[in-house]
Amino acid sequence: MIIRIFLILTTLLLTSSHPTKADTETSSHIYILSEKQNELLIVDRKTGVETKIFVGLSPVQIMIIQDKGYVLSYGLGRVIVIDLNTHTLTNQIPVGLHPTKMMAYKDKLYVVNRRSNSLSVIDLETETYLTTIRVDDRPDSIKQYKDKAYVTNTVSNTITVIDLPTDTVIETLYVGETPHPMIFYGHYGYVVCSCDETVYVFDLEQDVLKDIIEVGQAPEQMAIYQGKGYVSNHCSNTLSIIDLSTHQVLKTLLVGQLPLGLQFNKKFGFIVNSKSGTLSVLDPRYDLIIQTIEVNSQLDQMVIHQNKGFLLDRKQNMLTIINLNTFNYVSTLAVLDCSLLSLTEDYLFLGFTKIPLGHLNKLKRTKRRFKR
Repeated sequence: MIIRIFLILTTLLLTSSHPTKADTETSSHIYILSEKQNELLIVDRKTGVETKIFVGLSPVQIMIIQDKGYVLSYGLGRVIVIDLNTHTLTNQIPVGLHPTKMMAYKDKLYVVNRRSNSLSVIDLETETYLTTIRVDDRPDSIKQYKDKAYVTNTVSNTITVIDLPTDTVIETLYVGETPHPMIFYGHYGYVVCSCDETVYVFDLEQDVLKDIIEVGQAPEQMAIYQGKGYVSNHCSNTLSIIDLSTHQVLKTLLVGQLPLGLQFNKKFGFIVNSKSGTLSVLDPRYDLIIQTIEVNSQLDQMVIHQNKGFLLDRKQNMLTIINLNTFNYVSTLAVLDCSLLSLTEDYLFLGFTKIPLGHLNKLKRTKRRFKR
């Protein structure tokens, strides 16, 4: 089962394949999507009452705008509109084939249609189709910078730049092979290109190429922390550290086998090494790996919440909990539902199964071996 989610939280999410984010949490309700069950789970935070709504085939994203939920159905090619006061389906808006992402801008909703090579633009006031914007081959993501949108096209290896007030294409940027979604730092945009083993840097004020940074083999993800970019290189088992003021690689660190990416808490960075079943701990003050935590599992995903790291092994149906302040192993739990993890203030979700975080915090620590 794959749960794709859209979070309005400070929760950090890392997956090995799908660039998914989490379900929305408001002050009164939690919203969780199930792509396998084709449902939206609504949890009342006060009473705990759960409501499930059918939201079309393969729902991949939900956005909450005022008192409505907009669910993107990959299978139906529609945006499903839910009245969050009555928990009823009120509208279905047709878009293109295989929609993957949504983005809201003012009173408009933009939908990325991967198979149609287009964006559908929807008027949120009237919930009607406005126009279609043509992009390049296999668009996969959309990111906003000021009044512009940047759409990553994964097969044509381009970035389509769209002026949002006029809904027109104003530029096409060329990148390396297999580009990932653009990330922003200051007025620069960074695009990790896996097959090219590079990071492309663009000046977003002028939409021009500024630099091309060479990194390791099959880079997958770039995290930004205190003026530096940290790129996990999946096949070379390394972490490239980039000075974002000069766009120079400062150093390359050896980590575990098949690193998935890097996440930070307040003090340290944590690299999930999927094949070696370890967690590399980075001290960003010195950019050194200071410890390796052995999880003894083939890791698929990690989420961080406060001082805890939750690591999922789908093959063995195991959830391992690590104290990220002390680097101590806390516990390993056998789980039935191995969907993608998501977190809210009060619960850890495995699919539609919710576990109170208060219960997990009370688990006693079991001794575990570490290596430095």
